[in-house]
Amino acid sequence: MKKFCRVFALLAVMTMVAAGCAFAADKIAVVNSQFVLRNHPRADQTLKRLEAMMRAKQQEAAKEAEKATDRDKKAQIVAKKQREAAEEERKLMQPLEKEIFAAIRTVSRAKGCDVVCEMGAVIMGGVDITQDVIAELKKKK
Repeated sequence: MKKFCRVFALLAVMTMVAAGCAFAADKIAVVNSQFVLRNHPRADQTLKRLEAMMRAKQQEAAKEAEKATDRDKKAQIVAKKQREAAEEERKLMQPLEKEIFAAIRTVSRAKGCDVVCEMGAVIMGGVDITQDVIAELKKKK
């Protein structure tokens, strides 16, 4: 029984070592997704549309809240307009995010990277592919 336990323990240790070696073989890339978003070819256009939409929702909320008499009703109107604005923002940003993720996938595959992390989540190491992702997005413009 002792021999079985020792063999089992040895196999468990060897499995963990092998798993550690497999993780060490992964090539890790890092990307600053906020920088990529700011440098997306259509970022300025999308931000202008987003700002215009936000102003319109604020004006709508102010007009509707003016008509309401009690404080709770005003708060409900403002909350409703904020939800609508958040949904519109999501709709405007979603195409850009899809393009960015596709570019990250393309660049990481081309560079042979197995894992891509957000740059802020990595303290040290990794191949920075941020500029390559921006270049990939500009190619598709």
